[in-house]
Parts: sequence; C-alpha cells; structure tokens
Amino acid sequence: MKKLIFLTALTITSALCHAKIEKYYLGNAEISRDNYLALDTTLLGTKEQWTEADTLLFIVNPGIYARIDSISVPGRIYVARKSDKEIAEIDSILNSNRTASAIMKPGDTIPDFTFHDFLFHKREPWNYRDLLAGNVILLNFWATWCGPCVEELKPEHLPSLLEEFRNHDNFIFLPVSVNHSNQELIDFFESPRGKELGWIEYTTAWDKNGEFSKTLSGGGLPLTILIDENGVIRLNESGAFLTDEKKAKLKNAIASLLR
Repeated sequence: MKKLIFLTALTITSALCHAKIEKYYLGNAEISRDNYLALDTTLLGTKEQWTEADTLLFIVNPGIYARIDSISVPGRIYVARKSDKEIAEIDSILNSNRTASAIMKPGDTIPDFTFHDFLFHKREPWNYRDLLAGNVILLNFWATWCGPCVEELKPEHLPSLLEEFRNHDNFIFLPVSVNHSNQELIDFFESPRGKELGWIEYTTAWDKNGEFSKTLSGGGLPLTILIDENGVIRLNESGAFLTDEKKAKLKNAIASLLR
C-alpha cells in the first residue's frame, strides 16, 4: 500500500512538473487568463488567419490587434498591438478590391463639395467650387483614428509621391478629415503621432462625420478621389496607397492629367 501511494504521488508530481504553464500578455504586460479570454472573445469574433514560420497569427477586425500563439516560446501567449504600418499593410491586402465600393464612378462629375475649416470651427462651412475651375484635384479622406490613413500620410508615402507635382500650379492636394469633432484634430496634431503629419496641419479640411465622403464611396478609409480639370472623377479608391505598385498607379493617374 505504501509503495502504491508513493508511486501515485510520484506520478502526480511528475505530471505537475511537466504541465504546460501558460502566461498571458497584452503587449508586454502580463494579464490573467480570464482577462485574456475575455479579450480574445471580444477581438477575435471576425478574423483572418494564416501561419508564418512557427507562429499562428490572427488578424483581428478592425485590424488593431493580433493574437500570437508562439510555439517557439511554450506557455507564452501574446495579444500585441500592431504598428500603424502593419495595420495599413494588412488593410491594403484584405481590401485590395474596394474600388467596387465606389458610389460615384470614374467618369461621373463630382458634385460641389462643402467642408468646414477645423481650425476655425465656428466659421460657416465653405464650398470648394472655385477649386474645380481648371484644376486637377486629389482629395484624400482620412481620420486620426484610422491607422492606414495616418500611415499613408507619413513622409515616405503620399508626400514623397506628390513631390513630383509640387511645381504644377493647376494641381491641388487636399487632405480631408472625417473626424467627429474638430477638437479631435487639434489634439491629434499636438500629439507626437500627429507631429509626423505636420505638413498637412494647416491645409486639412474637415468633412464633419464624413458626410460628403459617404456620397462618394461605401468602402471606408482612407479614400482617394482624383478629379480632372473638368470636375470629372478619374479615380475613386478606398484603401491606402502603400505598395510600390499602388503608388505607381496613383502617380501615373495624376501625371496623365497634368500633361
């Protein structure tokens, strides 16, 4: 009997020693299993998934977090916040065909558009009819909470692409925020993240709550609209222009209208 008890105790001890000890992390902070599972349930309701080397990744809608179950580090399970660049690249891959969501198609004449000035929010909205007279216009609808939008507007992307056209007097680039309040924009441009986009701080128009952009497309943000000198839409595309292929497409479209 004593021998049996000893063997049983030894078996249990051995099992416990070899049991997988799981630790859960949100970024670098350790969290409880209950909190992890609650987060998991909330964020992983809609997901894309694929494998990469020894890691299984779940890309979460709307793309802010990824759950990483690492085989190379047994027992460590992470929920990590992705960078703006990673979110933008994922967004671009998952939404590569969002041109189909355009409400106003290339060839349609854009209606007169009216925006607010976010720096002077008490001022009456003002229309941009004068911009339509003989100018090629690139509208870029974005929001401070939209990772792909912020990434696209960083110096290495849209600014570098537009540099070639800065000497064309008839080319106008107009970034348009669709934030809910002008205070969101003011706070954003005062933040370290917003200072990277300082080049558009004093040129950004404000399409309050995306009222105008919703008449152009149902595909979400960022939204890029290219308008020729006659007010005709030549490109209406949702999703960030980040890859070399997409940048070349936009650059060529602009160049063809400025010849």
